[in-house]
Amino acid sequence: MSIAIDFTLSNGVITDARSLHRLYHNGEMNYYEKVIFEVCNVLTPYAKEEKFNAYGFGGIPTYLGEEKVSKLWELNGNKKDPSCKGTAGVLEAYQEGINGTQLAGPSYFGSLLKTIKSQIIESVEEGGGITKNQLYHLVIIVTDGNCHDMDETKR
Repeated sequence: MSIAIDFTLSNGVITDARSLHRLYHNGEMNYYEKVIFEVCNVLTPYAKEEKFNAYGFGGIPTYLGEEKVSKLWELNGNKKDPSCKGTAGVLEAYQEGINGTQLAGPSYFGSLLKTIKSQIIESVEEGGGITKNQLYHLVIIVTDGNCHDMDETKR
């Protein structure tokens, strides 16, 4: 399973009370954390080894040393293994990401879907008794709804 989180500025500045990424200091979850918590809690038992590949898109992940807007990055900073263990792992990676990413834009889904497709093809090619009919991959995109590469996304 993969989860991709929108770090575009259209979600609102994290200090703004209306922001979907609003930082709360009293322990309350923001809108993105609530979605991650609810969705991952339901899906974790169905995920292979209870892991999610977690990505960010549309921001500048300065916590990873980046200086330009990234169409896609691994939230945990590990390009070889973007997986996070369960809900807690995804939330931890998100929280590190939101605290270390400059919100920017635009929102591109094409890079995410190409990356996922490559992972699926690699999994099938590695075999391990898995056939195309036995393999499924769920992609969760947590976003405010904007998509700026619709033609590439459809392809």
